[in-house]
Amino acid sequence: MIQFKNCFQCVAYLWCYQRKKIDLQTAREKAEQCDKQFKGKGTDLVNIIGTTKCISLKKAFKFLNQEKVIFEDFHLVKFWD
Repeated sequence: MIQFKNCFQCVAYLWCYQRKKIDLQTAREKAEQCDKQFKGKGTDLVNIIGTTKCISLKKAFKFLNQEKVIFEDFHLVKFWD
């Protein structure tokens, strides 16, 4: 269930590849095979465990880098207490 066509569109692109250069064909193949819980476009919605609210994947990924949330499942996060 990929909503994007290649890794360049993914919110986690820099996290996955840092400074490595990949070509478009490789990026397409990797996007099809990717099974990370935080893959997707920054505007995708992520559900928060224990609430009915959602946040954008971009914001959830930012919180993940700040160690404020943990991804429990695909586009499903839990805030640290």
